[in-house]
Amino acid sequence: MKIYQFVIITLLILFVFSCQNDDENEIRVSSTSLTKFVPLTSLLSRVSQYPTAIDNVLDGTSYCSVQLPVSVIVNYNRIEVSSQDDYALVTSIIDKYSNDDDKINFVFPITIVFRNYSTQKLNNEVELEKLLDSYGQYYDYTEIDCIDFNFPIAINSYDSNSQQAKTYTIQNNSQLYNFVYNLKETDFFALDFPIAMTSKIDGKTIEVNNNSELKSSIVNEIIKCEIPSVENKDISSIISKELGIFPIF
Repeated sequence: MKIYQFVIITLLILFVFSCQNDDENEIRVSSTSLTKFVPLTSLLSRVSQYPTAIDNVLDGTSYCSVQLPVSVIVNYNRIEVSSQDDYALVTSIIDKYSNDDDKINFVFPITIVFRNYSTQKLNNEVELEKLLDSYGQYYDYTEIDCIDFNFPIAINSYDSNSQQAKTYTIQNNSQLYNFVYNLKETDFFALDFPIAMTSKIDGKTIEVNNNSELKSSIVNEIIKCEIPSVENKDISSIISKELGIFPIF
C-alpha cells in the first residue's frame, strides 16, 4: 500500500509541475509577443540598422555603406567626402556634364560598414568589385531614417525550444539591430512599454504604449518623409510596402 501511495503522490507532483510549465509558457508567449518574421520586427530592424542607402551615389548599393571620411575622384575632380552633406557635391559633379563616365574612383584603402555595424577594410578596386559582385540578387531593403529610438529599451525574450527567458537592456541602435538579427525561429520577444522615439522631421518626442501604436508611429513618420518629395504619392502603397516582411540580413 505504501508503494502504491508513493507512486500516486509522485505522479501528482509531476502533473502539477507540468501544468506550471505550461502556464509559464503561456505567459511568456503572449499575444503581444513578436517573432523574427513579423512586419513590426522588420520595421525595428530598418530603423536601427546602420544607414546604407544614403550614400548610394558613392557605392551604388544599399547593402553596405562607405565609412567617412573618404576621398573620391569623379570626372577628374578629387572630393573629400567628410559628411553626408558632401553627397550632394558628388551628385552635382556627376550631373554637370553628359559626355563623361561619371565613375566614382575611391582613393584606397576604404572601410565598408554593413547594416549590422560590422566593418571590412578594402585595399583596392579589385576587392571592392569582388564584394559588390558577391551580393547577388538584392532586395529593396533600406533604412528608415525618419525617426530615432530613445534608449535604453528593455526587451523580454523567450526561447520556446530551450524554455529560457532573458531580459535585455538595449542601449543603442547597434544593439537593437543585432538583437533582431540574431533572433532564432524559436525566439519570442516583447518590448517593455512605454517606448519613446524622436521624429527627425520635426524633432518631436513620440511616446507609444503598445505594438500597434509603435507600428503606426513609424509608418506615419515614413509618410511624412516621402510625401513632400514625391508628387501624388499613393499613401496606401507606402503603407503596404513598409509593412511588408523584409528579410533581415
